[in-house]
Amino acid sequence: MRNITGAVMAVWIGVSASALAGDAAVSISAGWILAAPPTSHAVAGYMTIDNIGTGLAKVVGVTSPVFSRIAIHGSKQEDGMMRMRAVSELRIASGERLVLQPGGMHLMLVEPNAPLQLGDTVAVRVILDGAEPIDVLLIVRSNPW
Repeated sequence: MRNITGAVMAVWIGVSASALAGDAAVSISAGWILAAPPTSHAVAGYMTIDNIGTGLAKVVGVTSPVFSRIAIHGSKQEDGMMRMRAVSELRIASGERLVLQPGGMHLMLVEPNAPLQLGDTVAVRVILDGAEPIDVLLIVRSNPW
């Protein structure tokens, strides 16, 4: 499985995708998925989201034909343990950047329709409140740390 796009994409890896939402303008870049064993039922996804507009931007969901579902999760330290919780939306203030990264906010991509391999690309659609969705490609790679 080298290219898992599901549809022709208007965005290529390394190029940011963007959309306008009223006074918010969102740009998404640096998308990737952490490689996991082929038997994994869930993998983590990351990206950088910039609000380059003048209003609040809200990411309210993410979808992909490659996964049965995708949830937005946050991780935080509670009582000496790292805990992960689903969140309903990501809010990005004007001029702010939100980096989805290991140990923090991330995408939980559940039940891939086929095993993912290093170098595969996966199409996801980022759903914004009040704007057209943004199609982005995420590349499967090993942990860069």
